[in-house]
Amino acid sequence: MSPLTYHTMTADALKEMLNATPFVPFAVHLPDRPAMRVPHPDFAHVSPKGKTMVIYRENGEGFSVIDVPLITELAPRPESPRKRRR
Repeated sequence: MSPLTYHTMTADALKEMLNATPFVPFAVHLPDRPAMRVPHPDFAHVSPKGKTMVIYRENGEGFSVIDVPLITELAPRPESPRKRRR
């Protein structure tokens, strides 16, 4: 799956990534901060009107509210294989 790059991000593109079957973790890129990872659909929500998105941190402590039109790219980030225990 290749990154989705838009001049203006849409709620439909975000919902497509969040509702994909099977779900593939992805990163949300913004022009002014590091990419934010969405490891599971439960970690992100698009507002009913599609103008804002909430991404919860993976540690469960806190969240970021993003203006959807500021998103520059959605990049698939498949889960990395877990390290084997000895």
